[in-house]
Amino acid sequence: MADESPKDKLGGIVPSGSGAIAKSSASLMGRGLRSLSGWDAARVIEIGKKLTSHQDPELILRTIKEKVEEFLNPPIWSLLLVDGFHDIERPHEDAELYYAIACGTTIPEGHRIKIGDGFIGHIAKSNSSVVITDVQTNAAILAQVQEPQEKRAESIVAVPLRFEGEYIGVIELIDCVGLGGFSQADLSLLEALADFVAIALWNAAYLGWADILISTDEQTGLYNARYLDNWLDSERRGYEASLEANKRDDDFIYIYTFSLVCVVSDELKNLAASLSYAQYIQLLGAVGRGIKDSCPNYNPHGVAVSEPYTLKDCHTANETLAFYCGEGKFYLTLSEHSKEQASVIASIIHKFFRDTVWLQDQGLNVRLTASIGVATCPEDGRTEAELLHSAEEAMNLVRKSTGDGVAATKIGILPPL
Repeated sequence: MADESPKDKLGGIVPSGSGAIAKSSASLMGRGLRSLSGWDAARVIEIGKKLTSHQDPELILRTIKEKVEEFLNPPIWSLLLVDGFHDIERPHEDAELYYAIACGTTIPEGHRIKIGDGFIGHIAKSNSSVVITDVQTNAAILAQVQEPQEKRAESIVAVPLRFEGEYIGVIELIDCVGLGGFSQADLSLLEALADFVAIALWNAAYLGWADILISTDEQTGLYNARYLDNWLDSERRGYEASLEANKRDDDFIYIYTFSLVCVVSDELKNLAASLSYAQYIQLLGAVGRGIKDSCPNYNPHGVAVSEPYTLKDCHTANETLAFYCGEGKFYLTLSEHSKEQASVIASIIHKFFRDTVWLQDQGLNVRLTASIGVATCPEDGRTEAELLHSAEEAMNLVRKSTGDGVAATKIGILPPL
């Protein structure tokens, strides 16, 4: 897996539709559908179409939870995924399994085990289904089981999640084997569902990964201008949702607020002509890393929400994202930051620019200045355009005076740290 390129993996995304789904998983017919009745096979195909129509992993997990309980109704069951299975740069040997779903057990979701350790870790590594009808009389199995529900189990059914021959997780059912045993039809149903779950999770993971790629500036590692527009729109909707909540409830006094910081370094823009391409890329990367390191609560994987928007969708308190829009211009969005709080972070960024010497390993000793402006919603603007204009006006106030400092809208130039 680690040897494959991003292009190869992204090219392998499976589209929705029963025909494409069946073709994409070579094991699907052999492992599952051939052993099912025509009615059951058609039902599994419909479930597969529903699963692969989702791009949200949470919706996929919710759907498989409903269907496993509807078809098999196990008293205790779990779905474990390989940590980082969607990370093309991470080999499986360094990964762990974590509980994405844990039903009827005291094991918390998120609990981790090493691949190859214990019964379930062995199933993941062996990449094959196992049905144990009598755990307590099987000394070899008893020696392997580690988790509490396995030690007390009468029976265990475990099926790996596989995509293109690679394991990405395991479904484990505890004490679901009845007096008549666990039929081949039940096992085939579970294996077919497992294949569709694997396909759906791969699709969701790599579509999300691709979205991060197209939203990120390669040179700085920060988000790009396209994503800034999406994020500001998301933040504005958070503010509007809080206004609506106040209208509905007289006792509700929370108003969602956020701040925007605009950072411009004219030297950085001008150095593009005097430095070599390699030197300039190295400089941009160092500046991007420095800005992220200077921001408390920096979120590297922010995801703008979609409609409908409610207060539950508001971003994590005090969350920060950074964007590079080219030409030496950066922006920071600071969820639930007042102007005073945002001004402190802006001053930290300014100090970072002022105190850092770049490209010393190249013998160049580059120094940069930064003109920084701060604006806050709703007091300095309620739309994306108004807030961008306010932040840039504050930045230009610095640019036209000292050319190196921080200014906040309606306050003016701030003293340096």
